[in-house]
Amino acid sequence: MKILEKCGDEMHLLSRRPLDISVGDFLLIWDDLGSALLVQVVEETYLNVESSLMDAIREEVLKEDVQVDEEVSSFTPLSNIVRDLVMLRCKIRGSMKSGSFTPGIEHLPSRVSSKVEFMPLDRMLELIRQPSSRLIYLGRVGQQSPFYIPLESLDGALTIITGKKGSGKSHLAKLLVKELVQHHAKVVVLDINDEYKGIGYHSDGTPSPICNRIMRLEPTRNLRFTLDYIGKKGISDILCHALDLPTTSLRELLRIWDELVEYGRLTLSTLIEAISSRRVNEHIKDALLSRLLTLASTGFIATDLDEASKVETLFSKIEDGGALIVVLNRCSPILRRIVVEFLLSKLTQLLEQGRIPPCFLFAEEAHLYLRETYWEDIVTRMRHLGLFTTFITNQPDAVEECVYRQADNIFLFNFSSERDLEAIAKVSMVDGETLKSLVKHLPPRYCLAVGRQTVNLPIVFRCAEVDALMEGETKLFFPTLLLNKRGSTDI
Repeated sequence: MKILEKCGDEMHLLSRRPLDISVGDFLLIWDDLGSALLVQVVEETYLNVESSLMDAIREEVLKEDVQVDEEVSSFTPLSNIVRDLVMLRCKIRGSMKSGSFTPGIEHLPSRVSSKVEFMPLDRMLELIRQPSSRLIYLGRVGQQSPFYIPLESLDGALTIITGKKGSGKSHLAKLLVKELVQHHAKVVVLDINDEYKGIGYHSDGTPSPICNRIMRLEPTRNLRFTLDYIGKKGISDILCHALDLPTTSLRELLRIWDELVEYGRLTLSTLIEAISSRRVNEHIKDALLSRLLTLASTGFIATDLDEASKVETLFSKIEDGGALIVVLNRCSPILRRIVVEFLLSKLTQLLEQGRIPPCFLFAEEAHLYLRETYWEDIVTRMRHLGLFTTFITNQPDAVEECVYRQADNIFLFNFSSERDLEAIAKVSMVDGETLKSLVKHLPPRYCLAVGRQTVNLPIVFRCAEVDALMEGETKLFFPTLLLNKRGSTDI
């Protein structure tokens, strides 16, 4: 393998077929001074040589008319070898010298005396990444190298998992949640499809060591809160962000709220009665009553203290690490927004007061319930308080650009849509050309990882299997056809 040319941030290499190298692999180009360039293969293409093209045309035109002796035809002409040469387009990722990695290019290696060798992923990451005692196994790169990431790369970070439907996003998210719980982290999961309930069990259905640390919470059943616990800020956030209450109406509500608190009569029913009997603008009254009646109809507000929950009490039940799975599949869109808005508001409040420890939030199908009104709060202020968010979505263009720009880690599965790829390429931490060439043809369960966990190097890996009951798989009307030994089909 030889250097052909350098074009911008690319190095073009010349190689003969067959190749033991795949798109996404890393290579080291060593020179005689003991330093090397680290490059990544992004495309394999044929070498475009004009004389080779002429030979191909000449052969195609004459092959019907020329009689070739068998002894002569067994000899492979040099032109055939030249026409079969492969050019590898490689992105330059940095330089290696004396075992240390730098992202820049120190100097160009010699075209004549340089040597090219394959760089195993585990060896490369060992050289360029800080050592960690909390490595978690995510899968394999190619047929050889296992792929590990340090848990510290998720700590204090904003992570995005995205890809088209069925590509393996939730599979990876469950793997991360299970590993975090096993390492005694506290996790909150907004589960839109009720697919995390099997995470505390082995794949054969037997309980795993973390089974008693997984709590499944259903709004209106075992997840309800009193109006007093929700508080003035919580009810304001719910009414404004989840139920679109105008600001003028909110001001009137807060005045009535303070009066009821002063007399010790604050409940949802007394709040509705006070607004109904209040002499106030009819439009404001109608706006308040419609929102409060909607809130009452959801059943999310508890009137009996014995049925009410508290977030800090739930956290105390997973003191040694665990997961609070908030199941949203049976919630109406309105109730779903109410639950998410309240939890984000209350988690922020409790973290500010130091009443709960830092935790990880996994938001499945985030585009369905996360509103623009609090994107900024999630990705900036809340992460500094100790809420480290992972968004899982199949609609990357529905996520605000400010989220991508502040992301620390991105796990990107297959996207065939140019629009989706363009949306991510504009703000991703890797160049758009590399992203498109590596992601567009990824098979299911293959993922491109980039960010803190890979020292900003794009790495393609196949996700490992998860030893858990994998709920949430696609249900089919037509069962799978099984072929028996005779070639018939059994249904």
